[in-house]
Amino acid sequence: FGNKQQLQSTIPKVVSGEYRVCFGVTEPNTGLNTLQLKTTASREGDRYVVSGQKIWITCAQVAKKMILLARTTPLEEVKRPSEGLSMFCIDLDKDAPGLELKRIKKMGGRAVDANEVFFDNYEIPADTLVGEEGQGFKIIMHGMNAERCLVAGEALGLGYVALDKASKYARDRVVFGRPIGKNQGIAHPLADSFMNLEAAKLSLYHAAKLIDNSRNDSSITQQSIG
Repeated sequence: FGNKQQLQSTIPKVVSGEYRVCFGVTEPNTGLNTLQLKTTASREGDRYVVSGQKIWITCAQVAKKMILLARTTPLEEVKRPSEGLSMFCIDLDKDAPGLELKRIKKMGGRAVDANEVFFDNYEIPADTLVGEEGQGFKIIMHGMNAERCLVAGEALGLGYVALDKASKYARDRVVFGRPIGKNQGIAHPLADSFMNLEAAKLSLYHAAKLIDNSRNDSSITQQSIG
C-alpha cells in the first residue's frame, strides 16, 4: 500500500534491523473497537498534526518508526465508521516537541517494553501517509487479520501443551489406589478442554483459508475475515 519511495526508504532498513517498528493502534478507551479511535491527524499544508494517546505499544522505547492509525475525518462526517481513518509510517522522534513515551510496568513479558504514547500537536510530514487518506482501516485489516491468526495459533499451541501436561498428570497421579484421571470430576473437564481446542483449531484454519483465498477472490473482504 505504500508508494515506491516509502517502500525503498523503509522496507530494506526494517528487514536489515536498522529500523525497529512499533504499531500504534490501541487506545485507552477504545481497546479492540478500532473504529472509535480518538487520536486525530489534521492536515495543515505539507504536514499533519497528531494529537491523542496510544497504549500498550510494544517496543516504542527502541523503535525508529511507528505505523500509526489516526482519524483524519471526524466520525460524524463520514458515511461509514470504517471511513476517515488513515495510516501513517512516521518517525518516532523522542526529542521532538509533542511526543511523550511512558513505559508501563509489567509483572511478566519483560523481554519487550510496553508503553503509553502521548501526542500533543506532534507534527509529521504529509508524505508519511500510507495509501489514500481515509482508507487506513481497510489497509490495516490486511495485517491485523494475519496477526490474529498468528496469535490464535500461539494460544492454540499453548493450550494443547497445557492439556497434554494436565492429562499426563491425571494419569500419573495416583490417589486411593488409582489415577485421578479415572474420576469423572477430572476426566470431564479435560475432555471439554480438548473439544474446545479442536473447535478453536477449526476456526483458526477457516480464518487462515479465507485470508489465503482473499488474494484471488475479491468477494472475500478483510472485514468478513475479521
